[in-house]
Amino acid sequence: MNAAINIDAIRTDFPVTAVVGAISKLRRAGREWVACCPLHAERSPSFTIYAGDKRWHCFGCGEGGDVLDLVGKLHGVGLREAAAMLTGHNLPTIKAPRAAPVADNDDRNTISEAIAIWRNSSAISGTPAEAYLRNRGITIRLPDCLRFARIPLGNRSPMPALVALVAGPDDMPCGVQRIYLTDDGRKADLPDGKVKFSLGRIRGGAIRLTPGAVSGMILSGSVEDGLSLVEIEGRAVWAAPGEEMVAGMDLPVAVASVVIGADADMAGRRFAAKALDKFVAEGRAVRVIYPADGAKDFNEELTKGLAA
Repeated sequence: MNAAINIDAIRTDFPVTAVVGAISKLRRAGREWVACCPLHAERSPSFTIYAGDKRWHCFGCGEGGDVLDLVGKLHGVGLREAAAMLTGHNLPTIKAPRAAPVADNDDRNTISEAIAIWRNSSAISGTPAEAYLRNRGITIRLPDCLRFARIPLGNRSPMPALVALVAGPDDMPCGVQRIYLTDDGRKADLPDGKVKFSLGRIRGGAIRLTPGAVSGMILSGSVEDGLSLVEIEGRAVWAAPGEEMVAGMDLPVAVASVVIGADADMAGRRFAAKALDKFVAEGRAVRVIYPADGAKDFNEELTKGLAA
């Protein structure tokens, strides 16, 4: 009789970086690692290692999985053979690299700064922040996690900004996202075009556009798309401060299923694939939805519907 394979033990004992680092150069990216994919030829890294070094996804070829899946795809073998190659040390590996520790004082300081911005902000009603969202076709009552403030940006004088509160897995405030605006409720005209800036420990957090966490809730990559989804779908929505942050959201155990509301462009589909892979690995039921009628995102779908 064949011996049983302890899959969980193998996944713990053999981090993905230990295998990839032996054949491709690793680069740290926040809490993740990136590399050029060992499964196909590429010049720019699109292979991402996440979930505590236990999962991987390539945005170039679309493959993903755990360390056993990687070995299987690299060598064209099944699960048992891949496990034997790892446990028998029959393939090159390196010692898994360690992430540089986050400085606790720096982390606390950025959270404190973010909370100070939140406390010094005001209700959104009647402000350029409300005008910005109304100009984007959003008519629902705006949630209390959105406020308005005038905040400096670098050496600039204070500018109008929509301030969104980011709450951590423990329900406590852990950061803010600022969307800089003009006084008439448009995106600010900044040199590089970037108007959204986050502050605090936002990884794992969410902008809770609707209260509570329920199964079947929708996850979005922006405040604008999240509010549009509330308007379109009439369901609970939490937003990440950026599409790339959806996969990093830490959800309560009670949320057994999620719907990912993704952008329809290539980047949106890649981020959605990564989030789907992560939440499936957590044992949740996952479905991805895209905007209708050729729209790039759900806010465009909403505004198209209003114009029709």
